[in-house]
Amino acid sequence: MRFLSLSALKTESNIYAQLHAIGNGFAWSNKLETYDTNYYKWTQWIFIQLFKRGLAYRAKASVNWCPNCKTVLADEQVVSRRLGDQATGQLGKSSPNSPTAQQPNSPLFVCERCGTEVVKKELEQWFFRITNYAQRLLSGLDKIDWSEKVKTAQRNWLGKSEGLQLKFESDIENNTSVEVFTTRPDTLFGVTFMALAPEHSLVIKILDKSKGLLKRQIQKYVADSIKKPEAERIGFIEGEKQKDSELVKTGIKTIFHCTNPISKKSVPIFIADYVVMSYGTGAVMGVPAHDQRDYLFAKKYHIDIVEVIRPARDKAIGQLDNWASGNDQEKPNSLKTQQPKSPTGVSQEAFTGEGVVVNSGKFNGLNSQEAIGAISDFAHKKEFGTKKVMWHLRDWIISRQRYWGPPIPMIFCKSCHKAGKSWFTTDEAESLRQTRNSKLETRNKSKIQNSNDQNSFGFPARMAGWYPVPESDLPVELPYIENFKPTGKGVSPLAQDQTFVKVSCPACGFEARRETDVSDTFLDSSWYFLRYLATDIDWAPFPSKAFTPNPKSEARNSKQIQNLNVQSPKKFRNSPFDSKLAQGEHFDIRDFVRRACWLPVGMYIGGAEHSVLHLLYSRFLTMAFYDMNLIDFQEPFSKFRAHGLLIKEGAKMSKSKGNVVLPDSYIAKYGADTLRTYLMFCGRFDQGGDFRDTGIEGMSKFLKRIWKMVIGQLGDWAIGQVGKDKPNNLKTQQPKNPTAQGPNSLYLMHKTIKKVSEDIENLRYNTAISAIMEWVNALEERAVGSYEGVVGSQSKDKLQTINYELITEEEVKTLLLLLAPFAPYMTEELYQFLGNSKFKSIHLHPWPKYDPKLATSAKIELVVEVNGKVRDRIVVDRGIEKADAQKLALDLKNTQKYISGKKPKKAIFIKDRLINFVV
Repeated sequence: MRFLSLSALKTESNIYAQLHAIGNGFAWSNKLETYDTNYYKWTQWIFIQLFKRGLAYRAKASVNWCPNCKTVLADEQVVSRRLGDQATGQLGKSSPNSPTAQQPNSPLFVCERCGTEVVKKELEQWFFRITNYAQRLLSGLDKIDWSEKVKTAQRNWLGKSEGLQLKFESDIENNTSVEVFTTRPDTLFGVTFMALAPEHSLVIKILDKSKGLLKRQIQKYVADSIKKPEAERIGFIEGEKQKDSELVKTGIKTIFHCTNPISKKSVPIFIADYVVMSYGTGAVMGVPAHDQRDYLFAKKYHIDIVEVIRPARDKAIGQLDNWASGNDQEKPNSLKTQQPKSPTGVSQEAFTGEGVVVNSGKFNGLNSQEAIGAISDFAHKKEFGTKKVMWHLRDWIISRQRYWGPPIPMIFCKSCHKAGKSWFTTDEAESLRQTRNSKLETRNKSKIQNSNDQNSFGFPARMAGWYPVPESDLPVELPYIENFKPTGKGVSPLAQDQTFVKVSCPACGFEARRETDVSDTFLDSSWYFLRYLATDIDWAPFPSKAFTPNPKSEARNSKQIQNLNVQSPKKFRNSPFDSKLAQGEHFDIRDFVRRACWLPVGMYIGGAEHSVLHLLYSRFLTMAFYDMNLIDFQEPFSKFRAHGLLIKEGAKMSKSKGNVVLPDSYIAKYGADTLRTYLMFCGRFDQGGDFRDTGIEGMSKFLKRIWKMVIGQLGDWAIGQVGKDKPNNLKTQQPKNPTAQGPNSLYLMHKTIKKVSEDIENLRYNTAISAIMEWVNALEERAVGSYEGVVGSQSKDKLQTINYELITEEEVKTLLLLLAPFAPYMTEELYQFLGNSKFKSIHLHPWPKYDPKLATSAKIELVVEVNGKVRDRIVVDRGIEKADAQKLALDLKNTQKYISGKKPKKAIFIKDRLINFVV
């Protein structure tokens, strides 16, 4: 721990130096490090609060295991890739023994950290019951202003499916049924086979009742199937449409059948690898006519295909409706030919959309939505189906078998385990149970009843022997261990340290053992935004209104805060922080509540890659804190914007390619202002950009132009006169207001202020900088009379001919203010040259305001081109018609010069922008 901490200190000091150098305006007095004991003691405290409320539990489960990291991974930390995909990194390859080893482009699941293929392993782990919050996490997305791609990713990950859970009676043994979940009850008459996951509990019974060669074949098939990565089994690769070759899956037919509960037809039972236990019931009713995967499976194993949904536009539907009104009549031959019963008569793909129901008895003629409702009601009435909600979301596996992370603050006592005792049998637990019988928690409980049916919200009964570490003993510090490499045996390296492991039971006092797993470091980052406001407080994790007489009140204005009792914290003893009130009579409740007014976070900018990791976990914890009355808001970040990915010279940055951009060298060569401005200019914020050395060279030249412009406008006096007022008689010929330069100058300034202000507000930094560039070009054109061939020249003599005095003081100051967020250092220095300001810094100066009337000009500048090349510009009335623009443009000397007396073949006119003569 000590040398790892030293390594972290060295790394962070370098990162902090880089952040300082590039000019980021952070509140450095509020920084924190999640590996610091003063931080992770509160991470451990949070774990304990969740445990006491039944939201943290330990259970055995089939988990994701990374053979390289030698630890468990949460579902959210497993990503889908293709074998050989560069995005997986150097380790993104399956092992030679992997089922995907011989398939170069097979989809596979890999560790998001190292890219190694993930395998399944049975282990006891700690979980957070995030599924209890599934509906609230989903509903909350409609109330927050987040990037849509992030909200979409979370909706998909939560994966709410409303449908019908059905029972298919089977002949495997008496009173045995196969339960399936479907979102398309309208296809129920089209079921022609049943497929079970190899891990399904009924597979054991099938094996018991199978004999001879078939039994051996099933045993081998099941053993081979469960070794395959889930990605290969289901043929899923994130963000891609699957090919039929990937959708075709294997299976094995059993001797058993089940009965379609609505048609009463017997259908064969298969065991199929494309069915998994992680979603639904682990059984799939095969409807080959209306599911492409089922269709390909049926074609492969010669299973009947029965059409039960037709597109509503099909002309045969009208005939079908007429026939369906009398079910005793024989179906017309013309309709029979359109409803094949074998694979040979069906098209090459299933019809998966909605339409009109056919071949479904009394439900014929209904559209899909009507049939879904009618068949669901019928199934409920006949007691073979119930409406149900399913979720893709699974409980968060929080324990890790690594060394680096906060030790999980739990103790296991064998004696108490044998006696059936745990923390949940203590008086403290009973007291908390009573407290939870409030209207608030009853309301929250009712909201989450339809979660995942995994575990009900409350106090688990199967946690015998487990106790949280007493809060007074926090933090449980990470001990120093010589060999901290993962063991690969399903336990953390902490298990090697017996002085750490052995401890007394908090309840009975007998020998017990500490939990040796550490918590997922995503737990640390899921609440740090709250801690920033309390880095100087050691008795509470974050500011809270839990201390106020009414924690749910909006005690946000200064008068309400001032009226809080400063010297009597004892009256607020209902807070979960009671035991932490170490400051006693000196505690200022007003300051604490005042800090809480900064929450929730107003704007958060981050990467979309953590859509279903950090961002989802932060929302879960915030909702849990709200239920504990620790905070008065349910969403952590009111507004979130996802930034894009920055690449280098057309390729994703990576150490292996040697194309990582280190800011230090660029700051040394070009300065922080150039690097900052280029980073914000090289692409759309939400899409990222391509960092190119030629691009940053261009930005450096642009900023130098501005420097020369401002210095030129000030004159030689400015050099060395920082902070002094400029003499009144310095430049008597220089106008102070753009009005003196004509209405177009005033229009350009106000238009630029409007554009830059709106673009910064909407994170369109690249177009804001473009607007500044356009204005600078216009200012230079005015100063030199003709921009082309003068400003772009490096000739010192030509540069000296520029009359910068034609640029006004107000324009210069406005230009610097607009550029200040992008180039803070240069603009600060030039601002000091200006003098005559009551503000000590440009960053304290009010942002410039624009006049809406002046920002919209009655005149526009029309570009005149000949054969696509700019030859002149002309100021015309906004909205000028093509004929009038053509007449004015043809009268220009430059136009006449380049058309050389020829008659233009045509004139291309873009209103209010340009006219191009083709000769």
